[in-house]
Amino acid sequence: MKRYTKRINILALALSLSVALSNCNDSFLDKSPQDQPNPANFFVNETSAQNANSAIYNFWLRDARLHGRDLWIILDAMTDDANWRSNRAESIQQEKWDIYPTHIPMVNYWTQVYRSINAANFSIEGIPTSTDASFTEEKRIQYIAEARFMRGFDYLFLATLYGDIPLTLETLNNFDEYDRPKATQSEVYAAVIDDLTFARDNLPASWPASYQGRPTRAAAAAYLAQSYLFMADFANAETAAREAISMAEGDGFMMIDDYESVFREATEDNAETIFKFEFVKNSPDMGTNTTVQINVNPSENEFKNILGDAWMYSLPQRSLYDEYEDDDPRRGYTIYAPGDFYGFYQSAEKTFTLRDYNELGQLVSYQRTIKPGDSVFFQYYWSQTGMGTKKMSTDLKDLTNVRWSGKDIPLMRMAELYLFLAEALAEQGKAEALDWINKVRARPSVNLPPRTIGDGRIGDTDLVSILRHERRVELALECKRLFDVMRWKILEDIFQGENVKRHFYWMYLNANSDPKASPSVMFDQPALQIPKHYRFPIPQEELDLNSMIDENNPGY
Repeated sequence: MKRYTKRINILALALSLSVALSNCNDSFLDKSPQDQPNPANFFVNETSAQNANSAIYNFWLRDARLHGRDLWIILDAMTDDANWRSNRAESIQQEKWDIYPTHIPMVNYWTQVYRSINAANFSIEGIPTSTDASFTEEKRIQYIAEARFMRGFDYLFLATLYGDIPLTLETLNNFDEYDRPKATQSEVYAAVIDDLTFARDNLPASWPASYQGRPTRAAAAAYLAQSYLFMADFANAETAAREAISMAEGDGFMMIDDYESVFREATEDNAETIFKFEFVKNSPDMGTNTTVQINVNPSENEFKNILGDAWMYSLPQRSLYDEYEDDDPRRGYTIYAPGDFYGFYQSAEKTFTLRDYNELGQLVSYQRTIKPGDSVFFQYYWSQTGMGTKKMSTDLKDLTNVRWSGKDIPLMRMAELYLFLAEALAEQGKAEALDWINKVRARPSVNLPPRTIGDGRIGDTDLVSILRHERRVELALECKRLFDVMRWKILEDIFQGENVKRHFYWMYLNANSDPKASPSVMFDQPALQIPKHYRFPIPQEELDLNSMIDENNPGY
């Protein structure tokens, strides 16, 4: 059970303190009422440390452009894995790589994550000053480690997407302090390594039931391995991944047998998920509307009540569908394709006119009478790509508001940790990489043949290509692909002409009278500019306000 009573009540207070620290000067701080919580007297005991740390997450959980709504979906839509449904101009532009310094998502990623960093700095500096002697040093250091984990998490996100950025490791209390030069990406990554190493060494193996959803030492160890990979430091990544696997397994984390259950709401508190952002069902404060954007939205009104009415912004592309080996069940666990079972009919008997393509590629219509309890199958015309997202979808019918889903967002799981080690090994030419790839493929609900060099399966070029294939299909539609293609520098490789097939029936669209038959529907062809788009644009307001940054990333 998720316990948020205390957390929900204090989020506004913790957030207001963080914002106050970001928008005040020294004279204002001197005037804080001493009989009310303020930066000078806030830290007293363990409860105040918990309250302060809660504010660090709030920017990620509540902002609509981050995990409050869009981030999980839109970053995949910038890759060859997915497409954003044609709605909401700022998101369409982002999906097409039409990004610029005043683009709202680019601004929000920067400002909200820096606010999270400032909240983390507030905790890191303030917790040691707590006045309650019963709040022991041993306890204090765990909460400092939690704040440092999140600061490392924040900077890893920013440095990977923006490159060289300001590095701030102390709370900003005065407007004059906001003028900061850019540190190099390498310098920021070094700070991330320092924070995550501290977190790994000082976080607990688990938290009390009243403080769930927080990073553990295993989570810090996993993100440490990821950070070394992002730095292309493969030797240290190998060492860190081995240590993380040993720590995680020792603390009870494991790959679970049923792949689908990792992403089901009823079983989201599973042994595979090492770190996640938690949400509370039917809570206006701690719900998320990410799920309603993922769920399928059938065209027939009578089919909408199977899983609830939804918005269906997350659209897999044919390129991803084809990446799966034909015997890989993860494709069916991740994607709804035409003809896949969708659910059981729950309305009155009715005869429907449905349509599909026949074996000759001709668009045909047919009638089907459906009765209560009959199976309903996914129809290609429900989606602009002919497919829908199954992974992370959930039943929305009993929500008070569709924006208040309680579906947690899994950010790190055991299978990815195994693939971290596989990648570090593959990049060093070590054949042991296949052992860890095959461990992921051997999950009972997947049960694929082990990979070997020369097996003729997808990606059979070398160890690295096999690893990259496995990452793509195992972690598909989990907000991972963009970070991979940017750090591997393969954006220009994947988006070559007609390489990225968008629609499930792409091969038929020019041969029939479908009004949607156009190149933009058949193929994903974003307005990429290389090398410009290996960095996101620094927000214009940062350039306007920060006198120590006088130019944007190249090309903007």
